[in-house]
Amino acid sequence: MSPGRPGWLAADPGRKPVEVAAPPFEGPTLLQALHIDEGPAIPADHLLLEPGQARATLMLRPGRYFLRLETTRGIEPAFGTLTV
Repeated sequence: MSPGRPGWLAADPGRKPVEVAAPPFEGPTLLQALHIDEGPAIPADHLLLEPGQARATLMLRPGRYFLRLETTRGIEPAFGTLTV
C-alpha cells in the first residue's frame, strides 16, 4: 500500500491497485477516479498529488472509470478513462 493511503483500501479484497499517469498540473491537485455509469458524483478513489508527480496508484474495484483533476481553479475536464 502506498504511504499516506488508508489501510482499509488494501484490506478490501474487491479493490485492486491501478497505476495511472497524471497530466501536468500546478499547485495542490486531487486526482479522482469516478464510475462512468454513475457520473460525476462521488469518486471511487482519490489521491492528493504532490507537485511534479506524474504517476499515482488508485485502489479500484472492477469497472469503467473516468479520471479527472480537481485543482485550486476548480474541477478540470476528464483527461482519460480506464477499465479495471
